[in-house]
Amino acid sequence: MDSFVGADRRLAVALDSPSPPYDLVVVDSGPTLDGLFVAAMFAADAVLLVSEPAANALEGLPRTIALAPSVQAQRSPDVRPVLFGVLPTSVARETRQSELLERRL
Repeated sequence: MDSFVGADRRLAVALDSPSPPYDLVVVDSGPTLDGLFVAAMFAADAVLLVSEPAANALEGLPRTIALAPSVQAQRSPDVRPVLFGVLPTSVARETRQSELLERRL
């Protein structure tokens, strides 16, 4: 994690504008729970997690989901990010991995 105090808020400050020139900002922070991920979650109005149905990717989802309330608690109640859910990617319906993903979600 970044050692700068408030590093998790820098993206939120950069995106905060009285009349933003954009309707939607998508931040792809990668699969690790590092400073960029926390900053993206803190700045977000909504979070959609994306995961492949591989065992190692699915193992990280509970930790990621568990992080959301602590990030949300740092924001004011009227602007806390909503966790939309998990979007599975690269899923072939006929594979065992897709069955595992469906059970876990």
